Amino acid sequence: MENFRKLRRKFHIEALLKSIALGVSVGLITMAVTWALQKRAAAEWNVLLYLLLFAGVSLVASALAFLILRPSDKRIAKKIDKRADLQERTQTMHEFANESDEMVLLQRQDTEKRIAATQKSAFKPKRLWVYGVIGALACASIVAAALIPGKTVKPAAQPPEQEYEEEEREFDLTMLEELIREVKDSDMQDAAKQPVVAELEALLADLKLTDKAALMRDLVVQTIKDIDDAVEEVNTYRELAESINKSLIPTAQSFSIGLVTCDPMDLSKYMTKIRTALEKSEYFVTDVKNLSQGIRDTMVNSGVADTEELYQRIYAFTTALEDYAAKCDQWDDEKKLAELETLFTESNQIIGLSLEEQKINSDMRYYVIDRLKTIFGITDAEIGQLNSSSPAKLENIPPDEEDKENNEGGDGGMGTGDTMYGSNEQIYDPTYEKDGVIGNHVVYGDVLDKYSAIIAANKGELSQELIDLIDAYLNELNKVNS
Repeated sequence: MENFRKLRRKFHIEALLKSIALGVSVGLITMAVTWALQKRAAAEWNVLLYLLLFAGVSLVASALAFLILRPSDKRIAKKIDKRADLQERTQTMHEFANESDEMVLLQRQDTEKRIAATQKSAFKPKRLWVYGVIGALACASIVAAALIPGKTVKPAAQPPEQEYEEEEREFDLTMLEELIREVKDSDMQDAAKQPVVAELEALLADLKLTDKAALMRDLVVQTIKDIDDAVEEVNTYRELAESINKSLIPTAQSFSIGLVTCDPMDLSKYMTKIRTALEKSEYFVTDVKNLSQGIRDTMVNSGVADTEELYQRIYAFTTALEDYAAKCDQWDDEKKLAELETLFTESNQIIGLSLEEQKINSDMRYYVIDRLKTIFGITDAEIGQLNSSSPAKLENIPPDEEDKENNEGGDGGMGTGDTMYGSNEQIYDPTYEKDGVIGNHVVYGDVLDKYSAIIAANKGELSQELIDLIDAYLNELNKVNS
């Protein structure tokens, strides 16, 4: 049955090729239909997705087609009989393929001879034109999909961009020029003042060329962030405090807490606590040395230059502590305490001066930011979180026993019957004159009436809604807490 097996292999290959042709055609048609639908939906895929769809569909369709077109041995025998006009000889040979008697062998040999004698053209593939037509239709579908115009999605109508009106701009620029003069006349350190003035003057120049309100707001917001960063770069108290706080010495940790608020009053409070703790220590000299070493060893990792003023003054404090520890064994107890108090008092004053300068930088920075927000109507949401507003990273907070005792028990409430303003914190007022110096820190409540008068004098230029908001704010500040 050698000739039969050769023809069977030939028919199987023919079925496989036809299945592949059908599968590829189905894949092309599927890809074309999908492409057309996606174009009309204005949601075209990436080319890779179309190729993956084509490959997947072609593979599945080819496999299914081969299962259908692949002929069985019985169908192959029937095809051979029909094409070679063998009058069912091949079918008979296939049916008795497992028999071996003489008559079957003779019939099998005769059939094999007749198959071999049949011209090869009788077994050529039939109706190939059908597959050619299907392939042509598949290619045509791709061309048609390519020619289908994609649906154009019209962008949502944008509201007209708001103009930065000339009259409004002139007023804002006048207020900005006044703010620049205030900064120049302030007591800020030059290292902080110069970049702040430069940022404001750059903003002034940009706004003179700006006629769009959105661009104006973007410029102001960026200026606020740049001013905050500029002052934060000059002020070093936070970096030094965070670094010193990593010390394992509790008194050094307390020193960092007095430093981190940039308030000389807080520094003085914690310097007094540290001195008191040292005076009560059983290991007095050792603890003085540990305080000096704890501050010095950690501040070098702060990233602050050792030529910076606050750094140098804190370093001088640690040097004074070491000198004190080296000499104090020669003194009696009374002189030890007196010299320690003098050392702490002088160091507190010297370091406090640097903190005061940096506090002026910070206060003036916030004053400038608040004025810019007021002049240009910028909201906190537009600005986001400023770098200076992030909390200090203090890892070690030693227990404050004095505050703990003060908060335990008591005869009653905290009220004194005095007027308590909405904020009793000190603020920097560049116009407040004291001892012949213009520009000082002042309790907010002391200048509240002046601010109220200024606002009242300018109410004619404000909307009624804004006037009501300001009045409510001032009334809240003046509430009495007893």
